[in-house]
Amino acid sequence: MQYTTVLFDLDGTLTKSEEGITKTAIYAAEKMGFTGFTQEQFKVFIGPPLYDSFRKVVGMTEEQAHRFLQKKSMDSGAKMVQTAKLVLGGQ
Repeated sequence: MQYTTVLFDLDGTLTKSEEGITKTAIYAAEKMGFTGFTQEQFKVFIGPPLYDSFRKVVGMTEEQAHRFLQKKSMDSGAKMVQTAKLVLGGQ
C-alpha cells in the first residue's frame, strides 16, 4: 500500500505549541471583548475543545462561544503557526 498523505498532530508532540495556543486564545478572546487574561491562565486551553475552554475560562455564554467558533479567523491560526517551535531537530 502506498500512502499519498501524511498527517501530523502538532499540539506539543512535534512542536512546542504552548505559546502559540495561549497567545491565539488570548487574541481571540480580546476580539470578542474579553480582556485581562494571561498566558498562564490560558494554558488550560491546550488539549480540550476550544468551545469548552472559552466557556469555562473566559466566561463566554453558549451563544458567544458558538459565534466565536463560527467566525474564527485565519489570522488567529497564522499567529499560532508563527510562534510554534519545532521540537525534533530544531530549537
